[in-house]
Amino acid sequence: MRIGFYLGKIQKATHGGGHTFEINFINSLLKYETKHEILVYYDSKKGNIFKNTDKVKFINVRKEAKGLYFIPWVKKNIFSYIAERDKLDLVYYCTPKFAPCEKPYIFTVWDLGHRVAPYFPEVSRKKQFFKREEMYNNALPRASKIVIGTQDGKNDICKYYNIDENKVELIEMPTPMDVFELQGDDKILEKLNIEKNQYIYYPAQFWAHKNHYVLVQTLKKLKDRDSNLKLVFTGSNQGNMNYIKTQVKNLDLEKDVIFAGFVTREELVSLYKNSFGLTYASLLGPDNIPPLEAMAVGCPVFISNLQGHLDQLGDRVTYFNPMKPEDLAEKIINYQRNEELINSNKDFAYHRNSDFYMIKVFKLIDEMTNLMSHWHLSYQ
Repeated sequence: MRIGFYLGKIQKATHGGGHTFEINFINSLLKYETKHEILVYYDSKKGNIFKNTDKVKFINVRKEAKGLYFIPWVKKNIFSYIAERDKLDLVYYCTPKFAPCEKPYIFTVWDLGHRVAPYFPEVSRKKQFFKREEMYNNALPRASKIVIGTQDGKNDICKYYNIDENKVELIEMPTPMDVFELQGDDKILEKLNIEKNQYIYYPAQFWAHKNHYVLVQTLKKLKDRDSNLKLVFTGSNQGNMNYIKTQVKNLDLEKDVIFAGFVTREELVSLYKNSFGLTYASLLGPDNIPPLEAMAVGCPVFISNLQGHLDQLGDRVTYFNPMKPEDLAEKIINYQRNEELINSNKDFAYHRNSDFYMIKVFKLIDEMTNLMSHWHLSYQ
């Protein structure tokens, strides 16, 4: 059958986890052996950014649309028109981006943060709440299947959108395959003036919900107890960085908190490997990529005790209350590295990599195409 994978607008590398997921998804898709004909649809101003292979054909929807805007109906329903034109049998939305079509489809949800915590500015301002509501209200009811990574996330979908639980499939958030292949670039330590095991690390864009605030407060409590640890932040500013810098200055921590900005994937791997631990303080889940990346390269994980994180990682990590810096400070001070657990976590992360994720994606696709074989696909 002809399967269309919809990526939508390709995220920039500076956008963090979303971009990492997309690139690793494509790389795993290109390696996967399947009987289906695969077409991938994306949106890019840069033209053709992917090369077709014998297995996969890439279509830039933006480029295709230029010659179709003169048709009123098509202008408002570009992807629906293209899906019909290309005779797709099934569409798989790889990420939470929706372009309506009349084909059977599988839709991916990462989180429902706008419903769970609508007070955060990133899910409420600039009409973000209403844009997300419109998308999910359009996408979820007609989806043949819905994919999400944790039971907590599944519960949210069923609760907020009245979706039958049998329609929601759990496919765990994948560990990016590249972290197992990259050696790292230790020059980043010298560049940032930090030493191995002498810093805690948080790779996250400066959104309010990422909760950098509690890590600054935690570091202050560690310093009050004569700790030599520093705190390294990587990630781009999404509106909250200046506020965090003000907190750092007010607590006289400017020499101990490093704002490294965007780093390469090689540098990211080195920052994980050489840190005392990943301190993942996010106030939203239900699951996230950085803890898996950290586990993959032997980095201890301290993470907020959200139900989604508990679902995702079980008893393999150290949990803390993300509203109480004293709790995290105490956990860090009392931490004793367990090599057996570290090695076990590496194995856990490996068996959740993006190649294994793709196997589960196609298992779901095959279940759908098997069902669809019960009728003629040219049915009018």
